[in-house]
Amino acid sequence: MLKCKEVSELSSDYVDRRLPWRQRAGIVWHIFLCVHCRRYIRYFRLTIFVSKKAATPPPDHVVDSVMDRIAKDTSDNPPD
Repeated sequence: MLKCKEVSELSSDYVDRRLPWRQRAGIVWHIFLCVHCRRYIRYFRLTIFVSKKAATPPPDHVVDSVMDRIAKDTSDNPPD
């Protein structure tokens, strides 16, 4: 059975499904038994998900709305 350190070292390949089926099965079995590695893999996946969402630019209408608001606020309150 894999050790926790091995699971953490292989976690990226595991989540990306780049492992041979035997290694993948070993990790599946380990995370079935180990609450700490189960949590680690869950947060690893969450980190990937959040970082992808953060890297996505906002829709054009949101950018336009923010820029309009900035322009309005600066025209209403010019700097001294």
